[in-house]
Amino acid sequence: MSNDIEVKIENNIFEYLSENLNKPKEEIKSLYSIVIKNTVAGVNNKNYIVQIYNKSNNSLVNTVFYKHFQGTCSLADRDLEADVVKYLGENNMGPKLLKYDKEEKSYRIDEFVNNGRNVLIEEHLQYDIINNVFKILSQYILFDDFYKYKIDSTNIVIENINNSKIENDKINFISIILSYSEQSKIAYNKFCDEVNAYYKKNPGTSIMTIEGSDIKRDMNEIRDYINNFKEIYINLIKNKNYFLCISHNDVHRLNLLIDNNKKLYLIDNENIMLNFIGSDAVLYLYLCVFNVLPCYAFNEHLLNLDKFYNYYLEYYDMIKDKLKKYEDKYDFKYLKSREYFYFLVKIISIYGIIFCSANVNFQKEYLDKSCYNYSRHVHDRYKIYNMANK
Repeated sequence: MSNDIEVKIENNIFEYLSENLNKPKEEIKSLYSIVIKNTVAGVNNKNYIVQIYNKSNNSLVNTVFYKHFQGTCSLADRDLEADVVKYLGENNMGPKLLKYDKEEKSYRIDEFVNNGRNVLIEEHLQYDIINNVFKILSQYILFDDFYKYKIDSTNIVIENINNSKIENDKINFISIILSYSEQSKIAYNKFCDEVNAYYKKNPGTSIMTIEGSDIKRDMNEIRDYINNFKEIYINLIKNKNYFLCISHNDVHRLNLLIDNNKKLYLIDNENIMLNFIGSDAVLYLYLCVFNVLPCYAFNEHLLNLDKFYNYYLEYYDMIKDKLKKYEDKYDFKYLKSREYFYFLVKIISIYGIIFCSANVNFQKEYLDKSCYNYSRHVHDRYKIYNMANK
């Protein structure tokens, strides 16, 4: 850890204690000491566990979770993130927000969940876990209004359906995916060229055949898809009377904590933005087929879209009361249709294809084996996309 960050964390923690205990910061420094520990970092932030000790007897007084934000990011709306964290904490569905640097948006201090652990792989599809995850996710649509979108060429217009106000400043996944598509095209074309050059020099190799999946065999089809992505994506989503709402957008077992009382918390809201209603619920089910740690695996035997659809209907039952507010103007029956469910599966597959293809690296993935296998994840997401597209 750099000394600059450590000094900043220490200063911010003492400021928090001073405000919370209503004592001058210098007095707080004389009373307490802190220990800072690194923990798993997010995409756009560094995370630390900070232990606060009483200097007089060296007893542990409190432990907090400190998030250090790393500059600006198109995927992060820090104010919205803080508002949602505060809302979830107040409703006992997430760690409580203790302090947020609203002015500079450089850090946030959250409650630390003592003895919290992640949901295990074997627990991912247990009914009580799914039910509790859906209960939390249903709260996200209570946080804000619904929005509709229009597409003019590749320009996205976002409109609040409650007051018909245009709010194009709202970060949304439609625009984010389109913004990533060119980067994905460049990276994946380079990847394919490097693969073809390697196979030309090393004919007969099976370096890209993994657990029965031939990544190279399907590579050119995926390449064509990525090269034509914008047109395919816009044709998929345009002229649809579908609505957007505030969504977590990264709902998986490693962003879920269970405490000693089996209370479930959803964490890591750094990707919060507008997305299609229900996308979070489908995303959670979808991601149960993938292992990321300790190594990547695609557990295709767990992929049962008919079963997932029935689970999704239970999520719909949890949000239908919210929909009544708008039913005199809008028809939300489409939300429980199988067609819409499969649309969400395709949308979620697309997210993975585009984000992962932007990071593919043949040398590191197959020769050095020093990084996450992004190309395999692209391959597997594309496979699910085609299953939902039939």
